[in-house]
Amino acid sequence: LLGRSAKDAKVRLQALGTLDGLRALTPEFVMAALQDPHFAVREHAVRLSESWLAGSAPLGEALLPLVKDPSVRVRYQLAFTLGEWDSPIAGQALGELAVNGADDPHLQTAVMTSAARHVGEMLVVAMQNPQQGKVIEQLLGFASAANDEPALIKSLAVVAQIADAPVEAWRFSAVAGLLDSLDRRK
Repeated sequence: LLGRSAKDAKVRLQALGTLDGLRALTPEFVMAALQDPHFAVREHAVRLSESWLAGSAPLGEALLPLVKDPSVRVRYQLAFTLGEWDSPIAGQALGELAVNGADDPHLQTAVMTSAARHVGEMLVVAMQNPQQGKVIEQLLGFASAANDEPALIKSLAVVAQIADAPVEAWRFSAVAGLLDSLDRRK
């Protein structure tokens, strides 16, 4: 009860930690904490959600709105946590975090540490935002290094699309990044 109704965020945070320590925490309680008005409670709830992501689709979906959380600390933790969720939806959310936080090197690092199993979905999102050429280049390099052929094929198809619009610089940057990565792999 204190974890939801206490006026002091510290008390709500302590209640969350205590329930976790007693192994009495439930996914429903974590989902409620994800909507807490204080960023520290939301951040901790995101971290605590990791152990249930494999078996609780509703909990995973409750994380998705936090992609646009006003607190960078919540988004930072979310980037790490999404890497633990084996779902294409997690990859899409990571792609959004990468694109929306392209100017934050710490957030980019967090996102890239979670990219291993989600790089294909992340590339799809990033390529819908071609002004984020550096993010696209990083993800293509990551897909190449991980030898993720399906992601590379899909990405190159998007890069190579010919439209009525003039060829954009991001396409050249993406291909250059991919070629550099392939060259490093020999």
